[in-house]
Amino acid sequence: MIMLLWLLNLLLMVSAFFIYDINKPYNLHTSLIRKVSELASFAIWIYFVRRRNKIKRILNKLFQLASDVQCPLLTKVCCFTTILVPFVGWLATGWHLQEKSCKSLMKYYTLNAIAVHHNNSCIVAQPVMLVYNLFRLALPTYFASMFVLLCNISRKLLRKHSSCTPMPIVGNSSSSFGNSLEQYFAQYWNLMIVLRSLEQEMSFPLFVLQLIDLAGLYGCLVRFANFDPNHSIKYHGAAVFMAARAILSLIFVNLAASSVNVADVKAREINEELWQNLLFSGVTVKIEKAISMLVYKGQSFAFTVWGCFRFTRKYILSTIACSLTYSLLIVQMYSIAKV
Repeated sequence: MIMLLWLLNLLLMVSAFFIYDINKPYNLHTSLIRKVSELASFAIWIYFVRRRNKIKRILNKLFQLASDVQCPLLTKVCCFTTILVPFVGWLATGWHLQEKSCKSLMKYYTLNAIAVHHNNSCIVAQPVMLVYNLFRLALPTYFASMFVLLCNISRKLLRKHSSCTPMPIVGNSSSSFGNSLEQYFAQYWNLMIVLRSLEQEMSFPLFVLQLIDLAGLYGCLVRFANFDPNHSIKYHGAAVFMAARAILSLIFVNLAASSVNVADVKAREINEELWQNLLFSGVTVKIEKAISMLVYKGQSFAFTVWGCFRFTRKYILSTIACSLTYSLLIVQMYSIAKV
């Protein structure tokens, strides 16, 4: 049933673009931004449907490691946000619409398949627009909220691991310290296996989510930074909402993901310090397994955007700066081309 609804929504979206949007070249760039977001939402849904079993296994492993790590408030906030964002988008789009605008939207979203009576367009248009916002916003919002929650759990696991370091060597406890250190490194290794598996499964939907947010940020600049003095925003509330949603989603996802990288950098520093203490202690026990677990070649752990970028603090500023630069350049070129 859900598949049929998604396919129907996709068919309506493509049909509306070729019937209405393509005949309005002056507004084609903003229409393309909306279509990119809608197609991206559909891509996220398809990905999760196909990979749900593997993702479920990885999440079960993560939750087993985090059995004593609780985030009740953040969990409630994420669930509430998933419901709130589409509802606010619906209010921002259609709360103050006039009858003429409602007729235009009904014609666009239903391909003029639903006939409405005079002065009755807005009553019929409101539920149609609510369903549209649910399809477009609910899934990206849910994934962004879920990812922020997973990042928070991962960060707490790394911090907890770093705080549970083995006790310093005292007297003749060298052998005991070596055994506890081996167990400590094994726990870190197991945690890294789970996090890297999670990163592989989340990288593509993260890429799609970043595409949605950057498209929304570009749409904000196109609408509000236009160089044409005669340019006016038709649906001001919807434009403000989409801009705010894109910016907040981009910032929260980047901050949450980069915090995991920071936590792993600190965990690696502690691991190196413990390894140096072990070498200086003169331990003669066999610890080849501990060595293989400690020396994890490569960079510190970070979530990636489909292998293109790593979520670090540097990525946040570079992403926003590049988006602003290229968006303003495209807006200026588009304005010059219209002259």
